[in-house]
Amino acid sequence: KVNVAAPPRMDTQIDDRGALALGSAKQLASKNDARPRLGTRMWVRGATGRFLRPLLAELTNWISNCRSQALLLLRCVIVYCEEHLTVDLHLIVPALCKALQRAQREGEREHAEQLLICVELLGRFVLPEAYIPFFAPRVSGELEVLPTGTDDASRAVVLALLERMVAGSLPSQLVLHVDELFALLTDDDVLDVCDTVASLRAT
Repeated sequence: KVNVAAPPRMDTQIDDRGALALGSAKQLASKNDARPRLGTRMWVRGATGRFLRPLLAELTNWISNCRSQALLLLRCVIVYCEEHLTVDLHLIVPALCKALQRAQREGEREHAEQLLICVELLGRFVLPEAYIPFFAPRVSGELEVLPTGTDDASRAVVLALLERMVAGSLPSQLVLHVDELFALLTDDDVLDVCDTVASLRAT
C-alpha cells in the first residue's frame, strides 16, 4: 500500500511572518498557519503566468460562484507570489476596478468587501512607488489611459481600491509619497467624489 501525501493547503488564513516581503506587522487572519514554504512559493510563481489573465477575467464572470472562486484563488496567488506580482500590476489594477464596479452595481456587499480585503493584502507586498502610477491616471481621468474618460462613480471605485492599497502599505514606505498622494487626492475633481466614496463604504 502506497501512502500518498495530501497536497499542500491553499489556506487563506495565514499570517504574514517574514514581513510578507515588506516587513508589515499586520496580521492577515490567524497566527496558526505559517508563511508558505519557499519551494512552494517558487513553484506557484513559476506557474502563475500561465493562468493569471484567465483568472482575472473570471473576476467579472456572469456566474456569481465563479467570481467568488476566482477571488479566493487570486488571494492565494497573492500570498504565494508576494511582491513578484508587481510586474503584473498593469493587468491586475484594471481587473480589480472592473470587478469592484460589478460587485457594487449588483449589490454584492460581501463579495465587494472580500475583494477589498484582497486588495489590502496586495498592498502589503507591492511598494507604493509601483502601484501609485497605475492608480493616479485612473483617479485623474487621464485620456491616455482612459480614452473614453471617467465619471464620478468610476473614480470613486478607483479611490476605494487605492485606499485599501494604502492601508496595506507600510507607513515608512508611504511617507516617501505623501506629497504625491496629497496632490492627487486634493484635486478638485477628486474632492467632488468624496460623498460617492462614502456611499460605497456604506453599501
